Amino acid sequence: MILGIYGAGGLGNELYELAEDVNIVCNNWNDIIFIDDSYNNLDKFKKIMTFNKLSKFLNKNNLNSDDIEFVIGVGEPLVRKKLYNRIKENGYKLTSLVHPKSRLSKNSNIGAGVIVGFGSYISCNVTIKENTLIMPLTSIGHDTNIGSNSVISSYVSVGGNSVIGSQTFMGMGVQVIQNSNIGSNSIVSIGSVVTRDIDNDVIALGNPARAIRRNEKNRVFKGV
Repeated sequence: MILGIYGAGGLGNELYELAEDVNIVCNNWNDIIFIDDSYNNLDKFKKIMTFNKLSKFLNKNNLNSDDIEFVIGVGEPLVRKKLYNRIKENGYKLTSLVHPKSRLSKNSNIGAGVIVGFGSYISCNVTIKENTLIMPLTSIGHDTNIGSNSVISSYVSVGGNSVIGSQTFMGMGVQVIQNSNIGSNSIVSIGSVVTRDIDNDVIALGNPARAIRRNEKNRVFKGV
């Protein structure tokens, strides 16, 4: 089995190391490669290709879609969604990466393509939908639901029985009180403290966090 990391930037390289840590314990993959459709220096990596060349690579090596699985190494929620759809439309599958030094309750459920970083704590009865990224050293309280294609940054703490929508980004150090609802396609800025619900499609910040404007561009990072 091959693991394809879709995205060869900084996050992709972090996921490479995460996958190596997983492989030491589980021995899931014979090889780990990068796929990147827009990286400027494709020669920087020995095992990198565009998505269009991936099929040629599989054919050349007599492999099929059952011989490779993907994770997405991009931290922009909208782009994560686009790459997820591209993988599914071409008949490939996503796998989950859970760092062996994280804590995932046996009573919680994660979807395909979910990534859980080093030192993160996922409590009981938590549901994390497909292709969501949980960065290192986060804490997700009991009975919380997190939608698909979202990004939860490092040092975020989410109180129990909360709901976080799809394609939402939570910056580093965000604190969320229990029983909170954070909408889809929203951004909660670094260090914010969520003590009341956040609507869909907004950018929120502060203590207490409040919406300051609409998330019209659907982008967290400039130039992505």
